[in-house]
Amino acid sequence: MGDLIRIVRIPSLFSEAHYHNGEWEETFSLYRQLIADEEVLPISEIDDTGRPWIEYESIDEQGASVSHALAMDDDSWEYVR
Repeated sequence: MGDLIRIVRIPSLFSEAHYHNGEWEETFSLYRQLIADEEVLPISEIDDTGRPWIEYESIDEQGASVSHALAMDDDSWEYVR
């Protein structure tokens, strides 16, 4: 935990058609934001299956803080340090 990563692409997993039904738009939006902002994020936890997780805070259209958590078990990220 504490290692730093950067999201560099939307996971290739999301190219599958069933992810394009509108239910995943918030997740797509978060990935696009993290990619555009070139955010460097710490690994916040490693779950029981060994997957690293990140946590991220964003601001919604009304100015409220929104918490996000993503499992990093895909090809969307690169190790920073």
